[in-house]
Amino acid sequence: MSYIIDNYPSYKGLHCTSTILQELSNFYGNNLSEAMCFGLGSGLSFSYFSYTDRFPRLIHTRTPMLEKNFLDNVGYKDFRWNYRENIDLNQMIENINKDIPIIAITETSQLGFHYGDKVNIASHTISIIGYDLSTQEFYISDYINNGVIPIKMKNFIRAAGVAKMPFTEKNIWAPITPFSVDLHESINSAIFYNSKHMLQEINPNCGISGIRKLSEEILYWPGLPEWEGCCLGTYLILEKVGSGGGGFRNLYYRFLKEVEERIPEYKSVNASETMNELYNLYKQIAKIFFRCGRSKDSKYLLEIKELLEELYEVEKNFWTKIKMVSGQLQQQLI
Repeated sequence: MSYIIDNYPSYKGLHCTSTILQELSNFYGNNLSEAMCFGLGSGLSFSYFSYTDRFPRLIHTRTPMLEKNFLDNVGYKDFRWNYRENIDLNQMIENINKDIPIIAITETSQLGFHYGDKVNIASHTISIIGYDLSTQEFYISDYINNGVIPIKMKNFIRAAGVAKMPFTEKNIWAPITPFSVDLHESINSAIFYNSKHMLQEINPNCGISGIRKLSEEILYWPGLPEWEGCCLGTYLILEKVGSGGGGFRNLYYRFLKEVEERIPEYKSVNASETMNELYNLYKQIAKIFFRCGRSKDSKYLLEIKELLEELYEVEKNFWTKIKMVSGQLQQQLI
């Protein structure tokens, strides 16, 4: 027995989760770009972690809650992640038979195609849209190409069975039922929520507080084990590993360009222009992290520190302004 959801759009994109959200949105009749989905997911972040399982320091610039944020911001009421010790394939197949796509959190090295056997730092989101019991395969969509990809169910079970940071659970998946999007309301809600996250002061490792903490610690990195690997890992996260470039700031810049066409109040505070400035700052910082890691010369860390101090100020001013704008616009809709 086999089945595949008809007319499900499979796109090649810049980032796994935002591409999946675009596919789901368009499948249910909401004509949204990948950048719009990323922005509606309040996707930007800055997290600075100590003593991770890969390196003693890790930087991440995308929220781990992108799927939930997006669905919350568009008013989706039924979302919840499923997670158990053993994944329930029959329940997943039941949803697919009803033309309900599945999203799942996976480890790329276990999927059995394209990614090789190197363990990924972060989680990887895929959508499952079909199956073939005779070959024991799922049909999935992944942002790496247009079109459906067959993977062995046993590989999916292994890939889903790895708990990925920051989640402590494994076998995480969810069915996504139909939803519609009120863009004007959702945009303001998403920007306001993202602003609050970036400006929070409770957790010193997150938002602009994380940028400040990194700027204060960066000169001490040579005292860490594998500090050169931390530099190269930071470069990869900012520029290469599914971020769309510039620590996801390029995706958010595209989002804001679309927003300004719909809601001119954001253009009045130079939202997209400032985000483009941030995008270029992140690219510059990433480039110097790469140079520092390859040369193993700590002299470049002073240059990174100065750029991080500039980054902190630009991010702080940007989020303060658009928090005010989005908050005022939300009040007008009440």
